[in-house]
Amino acid sequence: MRAAIDVQTQMDEREKGPEDQRLRFRIGVNLGDIVEDDGDVLGDGVNVAARLKALSAPGGACISRSVYDQSRGKVDT
Repeated sequence: MRAAIDVQTQMDEREKGPEDQRLRFRIGVNLGDIVEDDGDVLGDGVNVAARLKALSAPGGACISRSVYDQSRGKVDT
């Protein structure tokens, strides 16, 4: 969670040009099993995070319920 917040905060500070030319990331955060295979990251954890990313607003992050439950009260946002 902190990494996602840091990335979005730094990108917001870095991208000061015209709105239509700014680079905006979408982030999906999930807790789940992953497998690394020859530099590729695979698994249900990655698939769910990719789907959450698609739901996120540009410059924002969407988190799964498990991430919310684990980070509630621990991260200021």
